Amino acid sequence: MPLASGLRVVTDSAPLWILTELASVLGPEDDRLLWHALVDVLVADLALVTSDYRARESVLLQIGTCSRWLRPHQTRWTAAGGFAWPSGYGDGQGGHSSLALPQLDASMVFHVDSDGGGWRRIEGRPGGRPLVLRVAVPARTARHRSAAIHTIWLPGTPRSPERKRTRFLGFRRERAAWQLVADSAPLWEAPTRAS
Repeated sequence: MPLASGLRVVTDSAPLWILTELASVLGPEDDRLLWHALVDVLVADLALVTSDYRARESVLLQIGTCSRWLRPHQTRWTAAGGFAWPSGYGDGQGGHSSLALPQLDASMVFHVDSDGGGWRRIEGRPGGRPLVLRVAVPARTARHRSAAIHTIWLPGTPRSPERKRTRFLGFRRERAAWQLVADSAPLWEAPTRAS
């Protein structure tokens, strides 16, 4: 999948390399163990959904932190005992709703090879109309024992390129480890499932 000229590309395929790259967008209160657990889930899921993808459009992972969630104590996602609803302030122009995208304070973009195994960090924007998995992770996760992650495919997934797909991932910290305990729309389910 060709990238537009002028993009800086860093190549590697290991999830640990992704975590090393992401370290520059994380603050001192962002729990690295949560990020490790999340990247493990994302790498496995992206390998699954891109395994038979052969179209021209690039598949990108945009992942970053969000420190401004929409009234997190007023709205709940009730899965696995409950989480703050993972939605944000939208476009930053003052409008907001429970359906708005969380704004990313800082993020990185990675290009995913069609087999899901090769990763390249990119700076800039690829040509064409890429399929982007946008992931918003709450900031300051070292203070909390649960985290609801907001993900959305824009404009759609590799299997349904014309249909946005929102998915929440719920993680809980038990002792020193973070576990995925809730998933609003597992990727292995039918693409028509409502999220």
